[in-house]
Order: sequence, then C-alpha cells, then structure tokens
Amino acid sequence: YRVALDANWARHFHIHSIHPEPRSAQLADGRWVYEFEAREVRELPIIFHVEARKIGRLEGSVVLNDAPPLQVALFVYP
Repeated sequence: YRVALDANWARHFHIHSIHPEPRSAQLADGRWVYEFEAREVRELPIIFHVEARKIGRLEGSVVLNDAPPLQVALFVYP
C-alpha cells in the first residue's frame, strides 16, 4: 500500500505514530509518501495518530495507491 498526503496540509500536524509502521517515507512532488508492506488481506487499516499544530479550517488531499486524490477538509477547534 502507498498513502500520499499533501505536504502543505500535512505540515499542520505533528504525527505521533503510524500503525502499522511504514516501510518508507519520503517527500516527493509536494506529497509525503508512505509505503506499507502489502498483505494478503484486502483491507488494511492504516492509522495516523496526529496532533494539529494549527487551529481553524485545514484542507488538503490524500491518495491511496494510484487512485484519484481524495479531498479532505476539517476544522480544528481550540
């Protein structure tokens, strides 16, 4: 599996941990790309434990493997 986070969006979060741990992480083309070991299971939950660094509306995108980007918008309360 490969998960890519919009780097401009991701910079507003402190990532405490990722489960399962990614095999690799790198910044490429304006995205943080995390690669995970493929498993025989079709559905593998990938959990990012984060803490917001900014209050207010945050917008960005997430890409799973080669799928089109999923636009993400959230509001962080103080």
